[in-house]
Amino acid sequence: MSFYGYNIPIIDDGDIVVSGGTSASAPMSGGLLLQLIARLEESGVCGDRDITLVQLNRFLYKAAKAHPAAFIDVIHGNIAWSGQGLEQARTNCGVGYEATEGWDPASGLGTINMPEFVQAAIDMADEFFCDG
Repeated sequence: MSFYGYNIPIIDDGDIVVSGGTSASAPMSGGLLLQLIARLEESGVCGDRDITLVQLNRFLYKAAKAHPAAFIDVIHGNIAWSGQGLEQARTNCGVGYEATEGWDPASGLGTINMPEFVQAAIDMADEFFCDG
């Protein structure tokens, strides 16, 4: 999955500064997964069973095939970090990758389209999220 991680405003010792990278995007992904659990609970799809994310990785790839609208393909950009030119990002060699159509090392399956992602999770809850 891919999440926005550039030029994110944060408060640091009372000052607003911008940050980015996984330190910005990881909390976003965690928040969306908590929202997913809440939507599964609201739907009642698991009944009295616990909801677990143990099968999340398997779900992501199956959802991408069964519910392609659950992800928005990222086709522009790269994962070059500060100080790198685009030439270096394109050649990768451990330096970076360009986003392309479909799965790619820069953005994976893409970014979550939350309403469709939740529907995919509800449709496949028994297989991936309902414990027991």
